[in-house]
Amino acid sequence: MKTKNIDVHGVYSLTNCACIEIHIKEGYDSRIMWRVSIVDHPLQKWHEARIDETATGRAYFRAGNMRIYLDQVMRV
Repeated sequence: MKTKNIDVHGVYSLTNCACIEIHIKEGYDSRIMWRVSIVDHPLQKWHEARIDETATGRAYFRAGNMRIYLDQVMRV
């Protein structure tokens, strides 16, 4: 599962030349697969995270120390 070709469902922009690619794994317990994508660099490995919700109901996942809210992810 290192750099396997997986469908990208969304993108979260970090900078002008870096983003986080997101794949949603459907199932009983939905999970997110994510990786950092940088222009002119080889593909990174995929990581897996669970989807959590805040008290107000916003869904998010953790990529390292960052909370990435799913309503801020751009669908592709």
